[in-house]
Amino acid sequence: MAASNEGGQLLSEKRYDDAIKAYRRVAKDSVYYELAWSGIVSAYQRKEDYPAAHKAIAEYRAYVATPAAKIPSDRNDLQQARDIATARIDFYEGFLAYLEGMGREDGHKDLTKFPEAVKLLSDFGEKHGKAGDELVPLSHFVVGRAYAEMGNLDKAEERYRTLKSSWPHDPNVAVLASSIFAAYDAQVTAKT
Repeated sequence: MAASNEGGQLLSEKRYDDAIKAYRRVAKDSVYYELAWSGIVSAYQRKEDYPAAHKAIAEYRAYVATPAAKIPSDRNDLQQARDIATARIDFYEGFLAYLEGMGREDGHKDLTKFPEAVKLLSDFGEKHGKAGDELVPLSHFVVGRAYAEMGNLDKAEERYRTLKSSWPHDPNVAVLASSIFAAYDAQVTAKT
C-alpha cells in the first residue's frame, strides 16, 4: 500500500515520472497492484505522453489476460480492485482518444479521433456500474464536448441534459453548455 499511496501523492503533486516509478513498485500480490496501473495511465495522460499511456493500457490488459492474473474465487477484494481498475482503464482509453482529437500534443484538432472517443466512453458508461461511478459524469461531459466538436449538436445537447439532470452540481454542466453555445455560434458565423 505504501507505494500505491506514494504514487497517488506524487500524482497530485504533478510529479508524474516519480508517480509512475512508485506505482510500478506495487507488488503483484497486492490488492492495489491493478489500481496502480490506472495511476500509471493517468500519470502518462497528464504529462501528455499519449503513446506511453496507450502502451500502459496494453500492458495492463495483457497482464489481466494471463493465467497468473486469475483471481481466486475467495478473493472478493481483488475482484473489486480489478473492477475499479478496469473501469478506470476503459475510461482513460476513451479520454485519451478525446485528448488526441483536441490536439493536445501538437495544437491541431483531429476530428477523426472523436468518434472513437464517443464509442469508447459510451461503452464505458454502459459497461461499468458502481466501479465507474466517479467517472461517469466526466464521461458524459467529454462525449458531449466531442459531439460539439464534430458539429453534432443534437447529440451534444442530449449529453448536456443527462449531465444536468443526473449531476446538476457538477461544474462541467456549465462548461458543456458553453461549449455547445460556442459550437452553435460557430455554425451561424460560418453560414454568414
